[in-house]
Amino acid sequence: MEDYLDLMRCFEVKKREIKASSDRQVTIKIPAALIDQTKELTGKTVREKIQYTKYKDQVELTGDKIRLDPDIMKGFFTESLESIVDHLKDLFRLPQLQECQTILMVGGYSESSILQERIRTCFQKKNVIIPADAGLAVLKGAVIFGHNPSFIAERICKFTYGTETSHVKDSSCTHRETTTFIAEGEEFCNDIFDVHVRAGDVVQVGDWQEEQLYTPVYPTQTSISFGIYCTKNRSPELVN
Repeated sequence: MEDYLDLMRCFEVKKREIKASSDRQVTIKIPAALIDQTKELTGKTVREKIQYTKYKDQVELTGDKIRLDPDIMKGFFTESLESIVDHLKDLFRLPQLQECQTILMVGGYSESSILQERIRTCFQKKNVIIPADAGLAVLKGAVIFGHNPSFIAERICKFTYGTETSHVKDSSCTHRETTTFIAEGEEFCNDIFDVHVRAGDVVQVGDWQEEQLYTPVYPTQTSISFGIYCTKNRSPELVN
């Protein structure tokens, strides 16, 4: 486990150091245990295994160090970079973010020059802010919040939250078909998603939400159980 952690730490450092313009090989130290296990489990050395891959001309092993062509290292970023940029573009299309002109980058990945350059290139009209020790910003924020929860004034709900309920079936029902049951001579629609707060809504700390009342279906009923549900859909109809 210690060897694995050392390998990950080394990769983390290289991840932050490499730049989009880098043209030098990236050197990563490989634990001796990994080299030995490769031979033991496959019958071939790491160097021999590399020769059977499409990367044989871009990767080489020298002693206990593996040297990667810069394009290989940069390729590790491709999927995550595209995902981050696409997500930000989706966010900036939201009506509530039309006037947002600033991107604040925090977290360990924010210290990557490749990510910084991609964000600045794709969002040239935005003001990109990267604080010192961006990797510690999230941790510091968590500590501050722990000492003073009111420090964060409001949040945007990631999910729609609600409970499962039922109502009398009539011609005004607009939800899709669902199961029904008979109670006191009336037919009820079952599995209705009764929304309390919707995804994308701004919720302020300490504010009360609108009160919602629920009553028993049967006159002899002595208790009600509530199932709490969440979904990314802003307007769910049913809980299933």
